[in-house]
Amino acid sequence: MVARLRSLRFVLPILLLLPVAASAEETAQRRVSPQFAPSSRLATLCPEERLRTARVVASALPLTAALLERQSQEGFNAVLLNDVTGWDRATQQWSRQTAESIVTQLGLARAHDFSVFVCVAAILPPPPGDPRRIRAARGVPIADAPDSTVHFGLQSENAHDPSSWSLVDPATVQTRLKLWTGASGGELIGVFFSPDDSFLLRIPSATQRLWFALSREVDPSLPVLGIVGELGLSGTSAEMQPYWDASAFDAVIWLNYPYNLGRFWRRSLNHQRSSDPDGDLVRYERDYARAMQSRYFRDLSRRQWIIPVIQTFHYRGDSPGAVPRVRDIELQAQLMRRAVQSTLGQPGNLILGYFFTGSAETDAEVLGMYDFPEWSAAAATENHRLEYLEVAERRIKPASN
Repeated sequence: MVARLRSLRFVLPILLLLPVAASAEETAQRRVSPQFAPSSRLATLCPEERLRTARVVASALPLTAALLERQSQEGFNAVLLNDVTGWDRATQQWSRQTAESIVTQLGLARAHDFSVFVCVAAILPPPPGDPRRIRAARGVPIADAPDSTVHFGLQSENAHDPSSWSLVDPATVQTRLKLWTGASGGELIGVFFSPDDSFLLRIPSATQRLWFALSREVDPSLPVLGIVGELGLSGTSAEMQPYWDASAFDAVIWLNYPYNLGRFWRRSLNHQRSSDPDGDLVRYERDYARAMQSRYFRDLSRRQWIIPVIQTFHYRGDSPGAVPRVRDIELQAQLMRRAVQSTLGQPGNLILGYFFTGSAETDAEVLGMYDFPEWSAAAATENHRLEYLEVAERRIKPASN
């Protein structure tokens, strides 16, 4: 199949999970049920320690006990949740989690000893069918999906003119954030307000500082996360600087999608055409870390943790050489850990994120690690490696709470 060309500069956003339906009676029971009480990790580690050692997964699958049990066995200890759930064709609005679904999802995470990062989207793309939404791959409008909602992340990630995104009223953002913080029993350890790279969406630093201030008013102790990636290297420093301000967040999500976005800073990878694919990826990660450090990460303080997120996805129709190998997943995890600990100056950083599991849709355009058992096995191996390092570290020097 001929690889599709995508002309817009984009990055796959962190996926929005589908809401978990629950009755009011079921929700009330879960509020007091012992099975939703905090477990060992949440009870024994302070929020910063849980952030510093987070092994986080982004998923498009409904959050269930069975899914969390599987992810726990795979070495994950944190999950991304989202306030926006999709486009509601009945109301012609982006829909958001109900208060009950927020309580249920946080309760499930708490019961399974998972920490939670949440995206309370303060900027939204145009709706499905809007003429400003052009599929970058084919240059034609996105076809309406047959179901009642369009998954915000899966269906829209490569389909926008960034200037067409709209800001959410600040009062609404605060109201939504209060629902999450009010329902949290300590599992919530980070919030971010942009569902994608701030360089991609051209979000002014003043807007990012506003979101930071709004969050501080709601909960001064909740870490605010920024989100950046390869698009920060797609222009000159002068062109990109207006969208970067290290004072606008407490930690930063760092997207690393070499096969998907390398071409935006002239580092295209194709392991089938290469005589040294491992070496190509090693050089990519080395140069990427150095470039981001030189331009941006040098502004971070010691306590502003970097959260690397590696590529465990590909698009249907991608050339075979652009589909990550199992070895690529292993190398990304190992190289990104070394980068944040050495090049980026955070030796205590044991954080790793994965985008993404894949979705429940049989004809999904984007495939993830649960679509390839060998990918999820590689992720589990790398997670357990980090878990071993964390345990070994605690035996030498117990974490302070």
